[in-house]
Amino acid sequence: MKNKIFRQRQRGFSLLEVLVAVLVLAIGLLGVAGLQAVSMRVNFNSEMRTQATFLAYDVLDRMRANRAAALAGDYSLVLQDQPLSCDREFVPDESASLSDRDLAEWANQVGCFLSSGKAAVGVTDGVATIQVEWFDTEADAQASITVGAEL
Repeated sequence: MKNKIFRQRQRGFSLLEVLVAVLVLAIGLLGVAGLQAVSMRVNFNSEMRTQATFLAYDVLDRMRANRAAALAGDYSLVLQDQPLSCDREFVPDESASLSDRDLAEWANQVGCFLSSGKAAVGVTDGVATIQVEWFDTEADAQASITVGAEL
């Protein structure tokens, strides 16, 4: 009789490898999902900051187009405690002055584009100062930018 080599077969080893691979994959996918959630939150706050900057320069351009009225203080807007309202079907009053229409339209845009948006506009010695505030979800507080430029 020939020498019989008895080999013990390993059973379940491949199944264990598969289970470990699935576990590693699941942990990796959870990490990617968490990264995606953080990325979306930060991206939203970045979008709000960009909108605020665009809005600040929008009113500045309106003031430069109507420079005499801006220097006379017709574009003054005081920062309010309450957020500006948003009317999606806003129509400016045609009988109002250009500066009043510009400010009304701009304030409506601030209310529509920024969460809890607030704004202030002032002119001192030919220098316009625009302050725009909104609610920053990342910091869970009000955030703001201030733009100052010569008219």
